[in-house]
Amino acid sequence: MSKAGVIVHIVDIAGEDVIGEVQITPTSNTLLRRVKDLLTGIVLAAGTAVIGKVRPVTATGDEITNDTVDAIQTVGIVKEATLHASGAETATVTGADVDVAVLPAANFYLDVTAVSGSTPTLDVKIQGKDSVSGKYFDLVSFTQATAVTNQRKNYGSGAGELLDKTIRYVATIGGTSPSFTFSLSLAGKTLGK
Repeated sequence: MSKAGVIVHIVDIAGEDVIGEVQITPTSNTLLRRVKDLLTGIVLAAGTAVIGKVRPVTATGDEITNDTVDAIQTVGIVKEATLHASGAETATVTGADVDVAVLPAANFYLDVTAVSGSTPTLDVKIQGKDSVSGKYFDLVSFTQATAVTNQRKNYGSGAGELLDKTIRYVATIGGTSPSFTFSLSLAGKTLGK
């Protein structure tokens, strides 16, 4: 006896190449709700039956691996942005607003390549902008830099953490005659469409 089901092909952004497929068999729960849950990565309640499998396939439909995956593999595009190009700063600087609406999460990279002054300090944070109030809230704080260093921080990987639509950076510089040469960038992956 065969079971009824739905096959959803995952295609690249251009919609030309099939890069995966989701096979769904209905259960007693509403099929459309369960498909949404599967595709958005929502964790099913304990004791809930699995409604499908995800398997990567080539453009011709051939399976890429022999292992069928039990959770959806998000396919997306890596986006990178420079928030502060490498350059010297001697006073606190606030970056312009950057639209990152397509990124649910990101890695942030701080690279300090030169430091001078007496007891110089550099405190860099990434802030998200609340679209309703227009106020900024701290999302990521790097460890205070007092010498040449590089650091990576991420945001948006935990439960309930989503990167705000708009972000900016604030680099607070302290000390006597301080100078920091640094760059600040981000890399994130868009959700597959």
